[in-house]
Amino acid sequence: MSEAVDVWKMIFSITDKKNYFGENSKEFVPWIANRYFASHIETFEEAEMMNLYHFLDKDMQYDFYYQAIPQKKLKYKAWLKKSEADKKLEQILKDVGSKIGYNMIRTKQFWKVLDKKQQDEFLSKYVYPDLKNFKNK
Repeated sequence: MSEAVDVWKMIFSITDKKNYFGENSKEFVPWIANRYFASHIETFEEAEMMNLYHFLDKDMQYDFYYQAIPQKKLKYKAWLKKSEADKKLEQILKDVGSKIGYNMIRTKQFWKVLDKKQQDEFLSKYVYPDLKNFKNK
């Protein structure tokens, strides 16, 4: 029985071509690979291709990446994270949705219809009535 292989070793083996983990490719995690390769300009097309064919087996996806991506050293990139403004807006939308009884999709649609003045008025009147001089920055 083969030993477990780290997911990142499998991903880096695709780009450096030093090891082939075809026999252990059942441990391959496609969404991590897709996210990693989509963040690099050199490999985002391959990641998009695998997004289209997400239903393929893990070993087929690993083999595709291994054969399609040329040997190169990709720089490490940190995962894309939400900004503080995005987190704040998401929290506001959750609060608005819970107040009006809508799911997140309907809440976003509702929020886009309102202009900035109406949004501030809605928040200060219905969502955060206890906060004086509420400002949606």
